Amino acid sequence: MTRGHRGDYEVLKQSLAQKHEYIGMIGSKKKIAETFKKLQENGFSNEELDAVYTPIGIEIHADTPEEIAISIAAEMIMVRAGHGKKK
Repeated sequence: MTRGHRGDYEVLKQSLAQKHEYIGMIGSKKKIAETFKKLQENGFSNEELDAVYTPIGIEIHADTPEEIAISIAAEMIMVRAGHGKKK
């Protein structure tokens, strides 16, 4: 996402308004909760927010940026293969 809460909110708001198969958000639990709260206050439903993959990536106990990238790519492949969240 972006370097700040405001940017994350704007990007997520615009992304949720588009047709999508995968939207993921990286960030601390606090950052995610604050962003989701603001989205709810601005009309987004729990169902819409439940479609966001967070924390982003498959849990593989990744430590390095490269491993985190692999976990995110694996999650995207999983969704493309039809094994993502049910809508």
